Amino acid sequence: MLAAKKSTLSDRLTFEKTKSEIEFPDLLGVQIEAFQSFIQENVPEDERENLGLQEVFTNVFPLEDPHRNYVFEYKSYFLGLAKYKWTKKIWNKNWEISYFSSENVKTKRS
Repeated sequence: MLAAKKSTLSDRLTFEKTKSEIEFPDLLGVQIEAFQSFIQENVPEDERENLGLQEVFTNVFPLEDPHRNYVFEYKSYFLGLAKYKWTKKIWNKNWEISYFSSENVKTKRS
């Protein structure tokens, strides 16, 4: 039976039989960093770069009706609070847990 031992790199369990010479990247960290760059959550609305979600909104707006009576212009967006936090560990087979938070977009109608 293999004994699990803690890896010193990032407190991961390893069941390897031989010592690996390859240092694997933190793939979860890469995904989290890419997502944070996409939503720019901690960047003030007026200082956001035109990439990720900001770029999507600026490319999609302004929206017009077919008769050009109404025009919706994009102003900014902000994210609501998540129902659960990353640090909270919940395990229940009957629940479907997500880290959903609402997204709110400010527009101007003219």
